[in-house]
Amino acid sequence: MEGAEWDAVGQKIIVSDNLSVSLPSVMFKWVHKTEKIESTSFIKIPVYLNGTRARLLFSVKLASEGTPLYVWYQRGVSLFSWNKS
Repeated sequence: MEGAEWDAVGQKIIVSDNLSVSLPSVMFKWVHKTEKIESTSFIKIPVYLNGTRARLLFSVKLASEGTPLYVWYQRGVSLFSWNKS
């Protein structure tokens, strides 16, 4: 992940001083749009194939309570499914 960190305890993304952080393997759950997820604020994060950001795979909505949305966009927060290093 670039531009943020995942807070496993709070189940949300948080602002980080690190440019990028490695995440453990993750599984995504597809939620039908009519189902409600109980959280007050979400940010839509792009998931790219790798760090070149040339191929967008999909986007995910993650809880981001307490931080204005423009902060995430200014930081260029994104996830990558594959790391070359």
